Amino acid sequence: MEREAHFEAATLPLAPGDRFLAYTDGVTEIRTGPRKRLGVDGLVALLDGLRPVGRDHRLAELYAALVRRSATPALDDDLTMLSCMML
Repeated sequence: MEREAHFEAATLPLAPGDRFLAYTDGVTEIRTGPRKRLGVDGLVALLDGLRPVGRDHRLAELYAALVRRSATPALDDDLTMLSCMML
C-alpha cells in the first residue's frame, strides 16, 4: 500500500444466500492479448460460466479459467480471491 492512497468505506446489505467475491487487481489485470487485459467485464463473464454449486464457490475452477485466459505463460501479478456466502 502507498501512504498517499485513499480508500472509501461502503456498506452493502447482504441477505442469506448472497455471495460476494473480493479480489486483488492481479485478477482483472491478467493479459489476454498483446494490449488487452481481462478487466471487470471479462471476470464477470468467467463468473457467469462458473455458477456456485451449493456452498461450493468454485475458486479453484475460477483460478484455472483465469490461467487459461492469460496470454502469457506466467501471471504478471499476484492473484488473491476471497469468496463469501451469507448464511
